[in-house]
Amino acid sequence: MKLQNKILILLLPTHLVVAGLILFLIHKSVHSALMNDLVRNVLVATKATAQDAAPGFAAGKESLLLPKLQLLQNQEGGFYAAALDAQGKVLAHTAAEKKGWLQKDPITQAALRSDRPTVDAIFSSGKPVLEVDVPVWSAPKPTPPDHSLYSDESRAGSGTRLGLLKLGAPLEPFLETENRILRRIFLIFAVIEGVALGLLLILFRGILRPVNDLMAGISRLSEGRYDIEIPVVSKDELGDLARSFNDMSAELACTTVSKNYVEGILERMIDLLVVTDSQGKIETMNPAMLEALSYSAEEITGLPLATIFRDAPAMLGSELRTLPEIGDIRDLEAMLQTKSGRTIPVLFSASILNDQDGRLRGYVGVAKDMTERKKTERALLAAKAAAEASSKELEAFSYSVAHDLRAPLRAMDGFSQVLLDCHADKLDEEGKDFLRRVRGGSRRMGQLIDDLLSLSRITRTALRLEPVDLSGLAREIGAEFKKINPERAVTFSVGENLTAEGDPNLLRIVLINLLGNAWKYTSRKPVARIEFGLARREGAPAYFVRDDGAGFDMAFSNKLFKPFSRLHSAAEFEGNGIGLATVLRALARHDGRIWGEGAAGKGATFFFTLWEGNHHGHENNPAG
Repeated sequence: MKLQNKILILLLPTHLVVAGLILFLIHKSVHSALMNDLVRNVLVATKATAQDAAPGFAAGKESLLLPKLQLLQNQEGGFYAAALDAQGKVLAHTAAEKKGWLQKDPITQAALRSDRPTVDAIFSSGKPVLEVDVPVWSAPKPTPPDHSLYSDESRAGSGTRLGLLKLGAPLEPFLETENRILRRIFLIFAVIEGVALGLLLILFRGILRPVNDLMAGISRLSEGRYDIEIPVVSKDELGDLARSFNDMSAELACTTVSKNYVEGILERMIDLLVVTDSQGKIETMNPAMLEALSYSAEEITGLPLATIFRDAPAMLGSELRTLPEIGDIRDLEAMLQTKSGRTIPVLFSASILNDQDGRLRGYVGVAKDMTERKKTERALLAAKAAAEASSKELEAFSYSVAHDLRAPLRAMDGFSQVLLDCHADKLDEEGKDFLRRVRGGSRRMGQLIDDLLSLSRITRTALRLEPVDLSGLAREIGAEFKKINPERAVTFSVGENLTAEGDPNLLRIVLINLLGNAWKYTSRKPVARIEFGLARREGAPAYFVRDDGAGFDMAFSNKLFKPFSRLHSAAEFEGNGIGLATVLRALARHDGRIWGEGAAGKGATFFFTLWEGNHHGHENNPAG
């Protein structure tokens, strides 16, 4: 049942009772007023007649009394009028047949005993009658104009009681007047009541309209419509309630959007998520976790977190027990256990959830499935083992081949030297030249074997990472070159404080080859310049070695880093084309790269990078 109907059911009976009580009081007031007016008029007339008729009472003559009685009856429209002596005997009566009767009825007897006028409502011949009895005295005292109707004009001592004057006035006109007045009052009251009820209903609807709006808003809110706003039509408590509801609806809309957003993220998360209460009992899991463990939400909710971990006591006991103090754990290797008992390797991270007061609310954990990673790790370990075995075999083979190749080379070089030293007199110049060429080829072949072995070692040697002072290393290498060729005029500039994280031996090989090439290809310049520093290239820092030597044609730059590929002939500049290939491999071990820029006859610049973030130095700050 609606609130409006309940209020009406509660108020309507109360209203009707109050209305009935008001009507009852109005009826009594009207009745009393009319009756008092009627009694006053009748008493005034009867008293006046009693005074006029006193001589007739004293004489006891009907002829003196009857005219007075008839006049009184006619004036008041009475049914009867009678004069009784002090004993109740009828001296005169408008109904002549009643003359001489002795009135013994209780009303008359009471009136005879009373010193005051009496008024009684009785029925006479089936009709309502107002019977008035006024005592008659021999010497009555005048009644003041404002004297009470029921007061006594004279008492014993001021006169002798002569008898009783009785008048029977009809009540029907009085009752008709009373009913007519009451009908009008009832009609007016009914109109007023109708208007009041109408106004009450309008008032109820006005008061209950915000309540109905609120109920409608709550209904729409329960349907998921959070964009509603209830009109605020007043500044009272209902207006405050409407404003509070609107604020709540707006906040709930934001909260629901955020909740849906978060739920959408959780549903689409690839990683596995679990939320527990403060006791470690599972409250919720995202779909990915449920699917991975083969549980339904109903099955898993309320179970201990240990249910989903293999070796849970060891793992959870040591790690999660300290979680409230440390706040979170990260990347803990663990094994999840599915409903069927299958295990899933994961990296498990967890953190605490606190409520608004900072009290522990629960825990949230995220597990990253490591199954594929573990497979990849096993495959990598197997591949690494195979590569190490192959590398060892290759290294052994390389040394074996190098040893086997060096033996005939040493023989060729040795016998050629013996011929030149011991049998030179038997050889002409052409023969000696041939022997010298054989010896030169043998030495170059030996150097080539050494370079090939060095190149193969670069890819096999384990990296030993540590901070390397590249500036100091470059100055050291430059000083060695100057000792070898002190006659050369070369300006050697090195940037200050250039450091990097890397393998010292491999980085030395890089700088020896790059600075060695710069030294070699500037050998034909009377005054040369070589520079090592740091610059920004392609938006990132890059080390560089720059010279003003022979340079190269950029059209052939794609051959720079290929083994045995040279852009200058051996007649121009000695070499075997292994140096830049070695540098390329050494930098690849450091996740770096190298490229060259130059022009024929105008020098060359070689840029190289190492892994990002490991360079330190000052750009364009050379020191000679």
